[in-house]
Amino acid sequence: MPKLLAAALAICLAGHVWLGFALGLSVDEAHYALYAFYPALSYFDHPPLVGWVQMPFVWLGGADWLMRIVPLALWGITAWALWRFSFFAFILFLLSPVHQLLGLALVPDTLLLPLTVWVMVLTWKLSKDISCKPYWIWLGVALGLAGLSKYTGIFLALGAAIVLFALHGVALLKTRGLWLSVLIAAVLVSPVLIWNAQHEWASFAYQLGHADGGTNSWEARRALIYSLIQLVAYGALPLLGLVVFCVRLRKAHPALMRLCLAFGLPPLLLTLYLSGKGAALPHWTA
Repeated sequence: MPKLLAAALAICLAGHVWLGFALGLSVDEAHYALYAFYPALSYFDHPPLVGWVQMPFVWLGGADWLMRIVPLALWGITAWALWRFSFFAFILFLLSPVHQLLGLALVPDTLLLPLTVWVMVLTWKLSKDISCKPYWIWLGVALGLAGLSKYTGIFLALGAAIVLFALHGVALLKTRGLWLSVLIAAVLVSPVLIWNAQHEWASFAYQLGHADGGTNSWEARRALIYSLIQLVAYGALPLLGLVVFCVRLRKAHPALMRLCLAFGLPPLLLTLYLSGKGAALPHWTA
């Protein structure tokens, strides 16, 4: 890693550590920390992993700074993975205000950051070789953990399916590794399904109602305001960089560009639609 980038990363990490000690928990952080105090198969508003990973730190006393260890570690893993696999994406990551905040506060989206990179890399490898059993096993683990993190983790499964079916067609269904991966993911997310089955599918009903915006009609004005908020949340430079990135990919790596679009477009389009009904939050696109 170039010295200048290493210095920028070190400054970011130091800033996160300092803020982690200096600031108390936000409302959302405290809410998810309560999950760790009351272990369960799942919870009304989100899957359980955001609470499960905090349980050791609750057992150690639950001090505010202890609750910042997991998000800082996840942020560091994500930064390393992006630098390892996509130098340009690593730069965009460091320039994004929202991603900096997610390195301080543990929310379900913080968990999805490294899992998204992991699933995309595994999908890229499987797009070249669907006979590699270890890749399928790890893909099942990654998708299962995504399902335990947040319900929007389903978009990672959708992205992988779009890419692999487009490349391998019906032959994909004949691959044993695919079904092994599906089985592993299903077993991992089973606590969420069991909890919901015991509680009249309350979490699914809540999420659908929350995301739908209730009785609000769709308005372009809301979508425009949300888009402007996104510019503030993620910065204009990453937006410009993303355009350049796609142009470069289209010329040098069209297959990789299609993979990125398969993972990125579905949640972005859905979020844009939901924003028109006043039901989208800026960090959902992280």
